[in-house]
Amino acid sequence: MKNQPLVLIKPNLNEGLCVNDTICLWHQEEMQKKLIGKKYLRIKEEPELPDQIQTAVIDLESYKNFEDYIAEAKKIHKGNSFRKSHKSKREGFYSKPFNPRLFIPDIVEINHSKEVRCGRKMSEPYRRTVQDFGGPPQKRLNFQWPECPLHFDLWWGIFMKKNGHCQGVVETGEKLFAYIRLRRNGNYALYGQILGHGEYLNKGIMYALHFNILEWLLKKESGYAKGLSYLCYAGYNQGGEGLIRWKKRTLFRPTYLVISEKDMMQK
Repeated sequence: MKNQPLVLIKPNLNEGLCVNDTICLWHQEEMQKKLIGKKYLRIKEEPELPDQIQTAVIDLESYKNFEDYIAEAKKIHKGNSFRKSHKSKREGFYSKPFNPRLFIPDIVEINHSKEVRCGRKMSEPYRRTVQDFGGPPQKRLNFQWPECPLHFDLWWGIFMKKNGHCQGVVETGEKLFAYIRLRRNGNYALYGQILGHGEYLNKGIMYALHFNILEWLLKKESGYAKGLSYLCYAGYNQGGEGLIRWKKRTLFRPTYLVISEKDMMQK
């Protein structure tokens, strides 16, 4: 483990621009439950965990800008990921943050579009129906930026214009084909959920969505992207061959996560 990349994450609870709301504390609790509880994260001052999971991490600070990141991505597998991303743009796909409550029917369609992914059947949370999610929207629901710029869930989606397309009784005029739930907690963020419609994966929609998020993060023009050092995506060696290949092509690298005891004690 000593020769492996290691990064120090900081939840920044009650620090800087943190609004010190209940959602901020919730992210701290989720970190302890999901990262420490499942052995992705260890406390720096304690002995090394022999079975700690290597997390897939992009060190955002190692790139001067988005162009620097893309230049490196193009070196992997002859730039296949970048070409696939451009293919989706040529066909009319675009991405943006969105309100997931407005697109519940499309999200359910994406979740149900493949019964098996990475060699395994989809888990129960992904097999829920529209009604399980509370039903389709009854009115137009606008997107709103999170209250805290340091602790949030931000849903990014890839869309295509489609006249007359509806979510229940609400006409959206656009259809959702893939989504990523970007969860920030201090100086790191992670992909909490990431899924694309099974019939459109060959159009490069997941590469396009990821690259658009990276462009937003690396430009740091938004206050919600400033001060963010690391982007994480579960275990580096977890998932099927296709998913591991996707991580390599998008420049995620195997990394151990540590946190200071001081940051663990914050309340």
